[in-house]
Amino acid sequence: PDQVRLCDFKFRINERFRYEYDFSDGWQHEVRVEARLAQDEKRIYPCCIGGKRRAPPEGCGGALAFMARRDAVPSHVEDLLEDIQADLDAN
Repeated sequence: PDQVRLCDFKFRINERFRYEYDFSDGWQHEVRVEARLAQDEKRIYPCCIGGKRRAPPEGCGGALAFMARRDAVPSHVEDLLEDIQADLDAN
């Protein structure tokens, strides 16, 4: 990762690639290039500028283990945690 950058691959807009994050747990992410933005000198890279959901915690045992843990949590607890996080983010 210190020698190869994403720009070295010359991906085009809407082109996709698969990124495997954790070889032991098998986390695979499909990434689609949506746009090329100008570099912001104030931002630390790499950074995520969007997404639908929060990432699973480190060391949770892979995608299937994470989904099993997630599904075991009653939805009202999840809603409560989201409300608490929103309050923390507002401060």
